[in-house]
Amino acid sequence: MTFFITREYDICRVVGWWHSKNHIVVDYLYLVHEKGTYSIFGKRYVKLETGNGASKSFENAKRLKLKKAHFIEGRYLISMDDVIFMCDPFKTMKMFVNRHENISKIINKLLSMLGVDDIHHMGMVGEYQLGLRKKMGSIDLILRFDLSKNLEIHRKIKFLAHHENMGVIKRGKLKPLCLRYKGKIFRFHFAYRTPEDVFKGFSENYEILGRFKGIVEVTDITHSIYMPVVLKVRDLRTGESLNLVIYDENRKGEYQENDMLFVCGDFISTEEIEFVKIDRTVKINI
Repeated sequence: MTFFITREYDICRVVGWWHSKNHIVVDYLYLVHEKGTYSIFGKRYVKLETGNGASKSFENAKRLKLKKAHFIEGRYLISMDDVIFMCDPFKTMKMFVNRHENISKIINKLLSMLGVDDIHHMGMVGEYQLGLRKKMGSIDLILRFDLSKNLEIHRKIKFLAHHENMGVIKRGKLKPLCLRYKGKIFRFHFAYRTPEDVFKGFSENYEILGRFKGIVEVTDITHSIYMPVVLKVRDLRTGESLNLVIYDENRKGEYQENDMLFVCGDFISTEEIEFVKIDRTVKINI
């Protein structure tokens, strides 16, 4: 999702579409350090990633003063007052088109296969926003249409991946929302077109009612291509309708109606809705 810079010049990424009032849920990605190996906007940075001892020590130091993002594990809250620069995915896309004509032609051809002819609703996210795009790296595109159009595009991506040999395979599985075309890998993300489209459920006032474990059937995937992933399901034991919430980027676009899932998670109640915040899910083949 969109990158931004804090008052301390750390670089973070906005996580999903649920946020507290005047705050945003974030991942920390790069921290300023004089011996950093990444040059971004004229400063040196270290990247926070598993296995990098130096990065982990910086991350641990940050955690001592960061506010955790409610029930969202591993993410933090930052006040909008502490944001000094926010990348604009749609301006980034225009810049990319002007600088990379050949790749832009490939993108346009791919989009036409997906039924997208209005590039004004397409942006670019990922590390290109920071000037860090790798020559062989994937290209991250974000599409912003209404709910039905976004879902239609998602289904076309899935069709091309399965039936036109354009899928991207990792560890023996097709990666959701990814296509390989003309030697490039494209990752697709979706934005809500209006605030009214966002699934209503987040609240700073919440109560964990207990644990849920069971087998469910997916009945609605409208909000499954966004972050957090939200699925409407039916509990096979009780027949009750439930909302599942999954905070995992890799799960976006993975599910379809009638999927059977074994799930575990916390049952959470807010003034808006009740939902199960999933920490484990497994597809069941029937």
